[in-house]
Amino acid sequence: MGFDGGIGMIPVTQEFNDAQESDSAAYRKLINLISVNYANSAFGTVASASDSDASTNYPPAGANNGDRTEINIGAASAADNGVGKASWKSLNAPNGTGSTWLLLNLGQVRKFNRVKLYNRAADPLLSYLLQYWDSGTIAWVDFAGTPDRFTPPIGGFGGFGDGGFGIGPFGGGWPGGGHTGGLDYYDIATMISSDQVRCVIYSTTSGGAAQIVELQVFQRVDITDRVVDFDIDRKKDEKHQQPIATQVSMDLDNSDRFFSISYSPTAAEIAAGYMNAEIGELGLDIEINEGYDTIVGPELIRTFTGSVDSITPQVSTTTAALVSRDYTKYLLDLTDSCNLKTSIDITDAIRYLLKRNNISNYE
Repeated sequence: MGFDGGIGMIPVTQEFNDAQESDSAAYRKLINLISVNYANSAFGTVASASDSDASTNYPPAGANNGDRTEINIGAASAADNGVGKASWKSLNAPNGTGSTWLLLNLGQVRKFNRVKLYNRAADPLLSYLLQYWDSGTIAWVDFAGTPDRFTPPIGGFGGFGDGGFGIGPFGGGWPGGGHTGGLDYYDIATMISSDQVRCVIYSTTSGGAAQIVELQVFQRVDITDRVVDFDIDRKKDEKHQQPIATQVSMDLDNSDRFFSISYSPTAAEIAAGYMNAEIGELGLDIEINEGYDTIVGPELIRTFTGSVDSITPQVSTTTAALVSRDYTKYLLDLTDSCNLKTSIDITDAIRYLLKRNNISNYE
């Protein structure tokens, strides 16, 4: 696939060239800025649980260490990275009363409206609630969960398509929000502010102990209406000579200093979704879901998720120039991007790389 010392390169087809031309003229349906995963332990979040497996190989911290793969769970001796412990499992099976839970203390109040829960594929959670801590009422508040425990508000979860469902990124692999049994993905219509999130578990598919591979929390802000100019560049990757180095460039309305890192927004602007301080502090992903009138070919990229390389305010024009690069290219450029045992199955290697790119096999 063109890795360092790889076995060849991907040829540029006519479909690719057609897609390159079509991208620039495509109608933008939705463009979001996505925060980093606030729940990651790298940002100070601490995980705890009602109880944990006695082996100590499935600690609460395994559910917020950033590893969404299932090839690194359990004991170090069985994990591909030689460390293991990349998931949480309860000591006892949930008894239907909600006494089994996993809690994430975010360390500070965060604004979020997207939550992703990675189940253990062999034994997904069957019944659970997602809750946030309301310091005003001093109580846990339900905001998502399985259909038997939670009824979403009218209008759905505010997902990618009309009516809160839609095609989602990656060719329809993500639901607009809801329980799938693999990756459970919730886009919340109303922004939540809290310093604690927890998953309260009532039952599992097998009737055994509860298991969570990863629980993630994000802020998503729609910037579609701010786009002044938009371009997708598909020129070849300079290192691997492959047509996968997709880059997005946008000019954005910055008259209200939404993209100015040094600007201190008012309370009302913060409530409206200003993320400018985090652009420099934590970094962002950009997520693009585009609508096309026709399908050009198999290489047409209908959606894009990548890392923001730069956001530059243009004072003279009250705009901001944003450049974002497909995150997969960044991973491929890292010589240690897979860091896997040489005996690993190629399917697991690909899955590992995708999950490092925040794409699970469910997506």
